[in-house]
Amino acid sequence: MAPSGRYAFSVVEGLGESSYGVLASVVRRGPCSAYDVKVRLDLVAADFWRVPHTQVYRECERLAEAGLLEHDQEDTGRRRRLYRATREGRAAARKWARVPTEDLMSVRDLGRLKILAAEFSTPDDVRALAQQQVLAYQLRIHALAQLLERSAQEDPQTVLCLQLGRELHETALAFWTRLEADPGEMNFA
Repeated sequence: MAPSGRYAFSVVEGLGESSYGVLASVVRRGPCSAYDVKVRLDLVAADFWRVPHTQVYRECERLAEAGLLEHDQEDTGRRRRLYRATREGRAAARKWARVPTEDLMSVRDLGRLKILAAEFSTPDDVRALAQQQVLAYQLRIHALAQLLERSAQEDPQTVLCLQLGRELHETALAFWTRLEADPGEMNFA
């Protein structure tokens, strides 16, 4: 049976999901700044793994202290630190990626939370919420389609992640479209 739970598998003591997400990004991308890592993660992973920019900077430092990343600092300009994976970092990312997980996605969804509070609202309020969600999902699906078009020449892992994001958003769009048409038998105020 595979290890389970949030920190069931860690190649290096004390490293969690964010650490390995950042490490894998640096290993895949090559030398880059913490800002570059954050931009890349926002581009391809924001739908399923969001991390604050301050945490990306902290993770890069922590990974460097653990010997999994090393960096050079620019002598001029913004004096950015450019991180690259060490041999140990590449091995740790490979080992981490090879262990399956039974953890499911965790979705933070304010719209769904508001449905739970629908008893304090009216059918028109729920329709308005659904209309807003429909618009938001349509915009995100359009953005993901554009990213997929631009990413067609990239690695298959990026394309697969973007496809999964698009399919999840299409499912949510279908749900909100149905709710907009008919709020159903909810208990309203």
